Amino acid sequence: MSRWIWIIVAFCVSTGVYFTIRYGLRPKPIPVISPTTFADPELIGAAVYKRLRQNIRADRVVVLGSSPGSEEDTQIWQGFEKAASTDNQTVEVMPLKEVTDKEAFFVKIQEAVKLRKLVLITGITTEISHLVPESWTKQLEKSRKHPVLSIGIQRLAVTTPEYDDVQTQCLDATDEENGHHKLECASQRVARKYLKRKLAPDLLWGVMERHGLKEYLLFIHRPTTGPL
Repeated sequence: MSRWIWIIVAFCVSTGVYFTIRYGLRPKPIPVISPTTFADPELIGAAVYKRLRQNIRADRVVVLGSSPGSEEDTQIWQGFEKAASTDNQTVEVMPLKEVTDKEAFFVKIQEAVKLRKLVLITGITTEISHLVPESWTKQLEKSRKHPVLSIGIQRLAVTTPEYDDVQTQCLDATDEENGHHKLECASQRVARKYLKRKLAPDLLWGVMERHGLKEYLLFIHRPTTGPL
């Protein structure tokens, strides 16, 4: 009987070790910008540039992700671009929606980098995030043979109904290896983290985290009232 007890104990220990390695030792998101209110979207972009300035100037290539059809997200990256220009950077913006030849696009990026330009590649978060398999950023990394910095915008829920909606989207995306699932659940986790702080829903909020080596997620809450 004792032999079977030891077998069961060994099995439980080995199983615990497996799940610790599989799920518990993944790099945890690192806070970069705590919940902060902003007067307008462009100021968010300027703050992001200022916070990541050293890495951006060293990398020379940044991939920026927006929500589909969001004018406010476009304004955020306009603020980012203006902050870079003010920092004496020669900026070249390359929208992914205009790409027709992928290889020629990668060559164009490399040529701009050689000229010491700061290349800002703009697209949709779900197509540029490192969390999404075969994203543009991952393909660019293979082409450049170098890690590429990406910043993708996600929604920040600050009220209980908003949180419930984000949580539902996270639970509905059941494929754990699907990048959309990881993005939605990242939004759900951030919302849960700050929900007790009762952030004012009538203000523009921004939160940023680093996920892994070069993946940054910028969580934005837009006011429920007002011009934004």
